[in-house]
Amino acid sequence: MSLPCVNLRLLIVLTPLRTRSRTEYIEQLILDIANYYGYNEFLAEKLFQLFPVAEVWALIRHDLQVLTQL
Repeated sequence: MSLPCVNLRLLIVLTPLRTRSRTEYIEQLILDIANYYGYNEFLAEKLFQLFPVAEVWALIRHDLQVLTQL
């Protein structure tokens, strides 16, 4: 999957839609982060275990802002 596609999916997954449960969103987010950053699923899941979701989201938003400035 290309980086722009993953970037778009990250934005879609993180928008407050009410069609899925929080667990489903987090599972999809972990898979997308693993794909985007080249991590395996284990490492991406550890990221969420070590840091609160808000901090992980802040990191992603910061990276997205940097990418759009390039």
